[in-house]
Amino acid sequence: MASLSLAYRDLVHVPTKVAGKHKAKCKLLDVSHNKMEDLASLASFQGLETLVIDNNLLTSHVKLPYLPELHTLWLNHNRIQNLQTFLDEVVQKVPSVQNLSLIGNPAAPSIMTGATRTESSEYRLLVINRLPTLKTLDQMPVTDKERAKARRLVVLK
Repeated sequence: MASLSLAYRDLVHVPTKVAGKHKAKCKLLDVSHNKMEDLASLASFQGLETLVIDNNLLTSHVKLPYLPELHTLWLNHNRIQNLQTFLDEVVQKVPSVQNLSLIGNPAAPSIMTGATRTESSEYRLLVINRLPTLKTLDQMPVTDKERAKARRLVVLK
């Protein structure tokens, strides 16, 4: 698998020259620890399977490029606050997602960050309901029991 790391470079976007050179072969792209607020510069990476965008400046309103092959999306420690808005974008733009990690975002309550078990469980069920192809959420396996509960969940928009 061809991978490209552009981590720790203070990037606000992937440089056009770099994208042009690597877009056809790149399967794993790591742009962690940068200053990205927008992902438009990733649109040419149509064959991406894994995208790691940890520790950037992404919000709930980020516009994801359409990435039909992407199965792993890590957005840990960003600024995602509105889970519904963010999940709407993922549903539309990342149809093959199997592994999603949102650790450290305001929209992803965790017992590790002071959330109650109920808040953490409700968050997981909501995400699993919206993204039924998930195998892992926040680096934890999605269980059959969670899947069954999520299917019964009525999501209000």
